[in-house]
Amino acid sequence: MTACYVALADHQRIAGYDTLASALVLLSDLPVALIKKLPRYPTVPAIRIVRLALDKELRQR
Repeated sequence: MTACYVALADHQRIAGYDTLASALVLLSDLPVALIKKLPRYPTVPAIRIVRLALDKELRQR
């Protein structure tokens, strides 16, 4: 499942976009310090940035 978000520079120009997707991370793949703070489920929910773009003219140098 994904969701795409678009940022507009003005009412007609696209400044950039990102697409987010739901994901699961195995609890055993996380650092021990973080595992101690989480419930003991086999996986934890996460959000993955699938695509990320910014208009070249709007990037700061």
